[in-house]
Amino acid sequence: MPQFYLGHIYIINMRSKHKILIFIIFNIFYSNILISQGFIQIKPDNPIAGDKIYIIYEPNLSTYKLTEAFYVRYVNRREKLLDLELTKKGNQYFTEIQTDTSDNLIVLNFKNDGLWDNNNNNGYLLHLKSDTSYKINSFSNAANYFDFYGKYKFGMKNNDIAVIENYEKEFSLFPESKIKYLNQYLNVKFRNDSANAIKIIKKELYNLIDKQNKNISEYENIIELYTILKNNDSVNYYYNLRFKNIPIDIYNINDVRKYLINKYTTVEKENLLFKYLSDTLLLSNERLKNDLVSLLQNTLYEDYLNSKNWYGIYTILKYFKHEKGLDYLYYKAAKKSNTFKSIYSDYFYKNAIYISKHILDNPGEIPNIITESENKKYNLKDYGFYCIEYSKFLYDVKNYTEAFNYAKEATFFAENENNISYNSHFSKIAKEVVESKSYIKYLENFIKKNKEDSIIINLFKDEYYKLGSFKPNVKQYIDSLKYDSREEAFLSVSSNVINLKAPDIKISTLNRNINLIEKYKNKVIIVDFWASWCKPCIESFPTMNNIIKKYKNDSSIVFLFINSFQNKDFSKMSTINLIKQYDFISFFDEGNKISNLYNVTELPVKFIINKNGYIKYIKTGYHGSQELENELELIIKYMRTKSNDY
Repeated sequence: MPQFYLGHIYIINMRSKHKILIFIIFNIFYSNILISQGFIQIKPDNPIAGDKIYIIYEPNLSTYKLTEAFYVRYVNRREKLLDLELTKKGNQYFTEIQTDTSDNLIVLNFKNDGLWDNNNNNGYLLHLKSDTSYKINSFSNAANYFDFYGKYKFGMKNNDIAVIENYEKEFSLFPESKIKYLNQYLNVKFRNDSANAIKIIKKELYNLIDKQNKNISEYENIIELYTILKNNDSVNYYYNLRFKNIPIDIYNINDVRKYLINKYTTVEKENLLFKYLSDTLLLSNERLKNDLVSLLQNTLYEDYLNSKNWYGIYTILKYFKHEKGLDYLYYKAAKKSNTFKSIYSDYFYKNAIYISKHILDNPGEIPNIITESENKKYNLKDYGFYCIEYSKFLYDVKNYTEAFNYAKEATFFAENENNISYNSHFSKIAKEVVESKSYIKYLENFIKKNKEDSIIINLFKDEYYKLGSFKPNVKQYIDSLKYDSREEAFLSVSSNVINLKAPDIKISTLNRNINLIEKYKNKVIIVDFWASWCKPCIESFPTMNNIIKKYKNDSSIVFLFINSFQNKDFSKMSTINLIKQYDFISFFDEGNKISNLYNVTELPVKFIINKNGYIKYIKTGYHGSQELENELELIIKYMRTKSNDY
């Protein structure tokens, strides 16, 4: 049966002070899909760029708490992601956004209980006006949101119709936009309505091909249009014709990126870089100069890395700007040079840390796909990662004092003792440099916080045996240390429980169709979505296998693995060979139908479903073996304490 949703939007015009109530009926033709749909009230009804917008948001009654809220500001063709601060009153959340006169589009995004509320995949978009008319790029930005940004960041599903409609609205209001965005529009149109798309493409090709003395841009346009049509012969023909009529332009960034880089030797690239650095023709175009120099620098870095030219890397990285990305280039060089025992490894590691700390203290321009708070969090994690990696390097060369200092920075400053693998590494090093009583305090603290692994437990036991303390009762003492943290973690799990009806998981076999939710009713089902290209997914498998073995005699629990989102290199046989070493019940998600029903936006992700077919918990990511094991055990323990859930 189709499900119906009755939503309401209150729109208040602040200028005329007239209140309008609009009722909207949404007909959801796909039944039993996992979504989170709330209610939203916005004023004014037709916001002008520069207005303050007032918003009231009410989550769906089936959700327990609001976990995240963002908004995207579009200025010209550039988006900016920002945190949306909310004030809670009852079951409603209040907020306001002060727009700027340069804004043309605002998009609201809410996430409840780990699920995105995307207004039934229509988004919450506010097109800003300039007085009485819409602003240029407002609708082309909306098309971009539906085609890329919303899918990449906010769990939007494919909505070609919305992309096409927004491009067509942009073209009708601003014909000049058609020159810029026609090919993007045709790409989507071809996927959705190939017959009409082909008519438009043929007309465009006729006009372009018929033109005499074509420039680079026009040749590229022809090549792109034939690429949309998948006409490789014509693509190759006009590619060759372009270079026959117009030679490569070393001042055209596309020419250099697409054609020159692959043809030039390392020495030729070095000469070209020096030319750019000293070329007077580029003095009047600083942006182009920076783009060309950056492109050559990155290309030479890869050349030097592949040829193990550590001095070349040492030299060229000194001229890079101190911005995000340089830290990783130093780290990559450190890692590879250490494999070959290079004397430069120590220098590369130190600079990765130095640059990372500089970025942490001076973040500069924040990437447009993350918020300021996310940027700070990611930069801190990166800094901790480089510190711990350098610490491992120092430990291997027996420089324990320095290794301890960097491990301490990663463990306590960057991760606040929440990363079990960092805690474990720190404990191993601290044993070499810290006196026994202080060392035991460190270990006790990790155990108290439930942030320990078997290495920390064994080190703790060894120290107490060495001191002759608690020898007969060491296990009992460890359990007493862990009691408070277990209770705290148990409460944390309890506070994050949700209650969403699990969509059916239908699998086709040779003989019949099976609904796995129905088949395993009266059991706790742990559904693990994964992909063979997903490194954290594969890394989690040994731990998941151990957990399965632990519960193998417990008939009230079943683990299901759903193989989704495979790329073009996907092979069923190689995937079967990958998982057959584990005790998994695994299924292929043909056409991503199951993952779409569960609104899966990242991997790995686990849905814990109770015996009555309700999702009670969603676990995303993989942050280490011990953490995964601890969390799943706590979730199962919680569900066992609730007779209705287990």
